Amino acid sequence: MQMTTTHLTLAWALRGIGLDDDAARLMARASGAHTELRDAESAVSCLRWAAEELRRLHSELESVASTIQAALAPRWRSEAAREYAERTDGLHRTARDCADEALQWLLLCSQATEEAETAVGEARRRLEIAEAAAHAALMAGVPA
Repeated sequence: MQMTTTHLTLAWALRGIGLDDDAARLMARASGAHTELRDAESAVSCLRWAAEELRRLHSELESVASTIQAALAPRWRSEAAREYAERTDGLHRTARDCADEALQWLLLCSQATEEAETAVGEARRRLEIAEAAAHAALMAGVPA
C-alpha cells in the first residue's frame, strides 16, 4: 500500500485530536513494512499448513510400507507365492522411497517455516521503525 493524500489527511486529523500513536500507525500501515509483514505472516501460515499435510502423508506412507512389509514376512512355498513376494518387495521399496521423500519435503518445509518466522520478526521490527519515524515526522510537523 502506498501513502495517499487520504491517508495523510486522516493522519493529520488524528494528530489534531491527540491520537498521535494512531496517526503514526496509520502512516506506517501505508508503508511497505506493513505489506512485508502481511506477506511474511501469510507465508508462515501456508507453510504450517503444508507441514501438517506432509506429516499426515508421511505417516500414511509409513503405515503402507509397514503393511506391505508384513505381507512379506511369511515364508512362501509355491512358485506363485514367490512371484507375489518378489513383486510385493518392489512395492515395499517404492513405498519406503515415497515415505523417505515425504520426510525430506517435511524437513525442507520446516526450514522454510523457520525462515518465514524470522522474516515476520524482521518485518515487525521494520514496521515499528516506520511507526517511530511517522510519529517523529508528525511531531515535527513534517509530512512523511
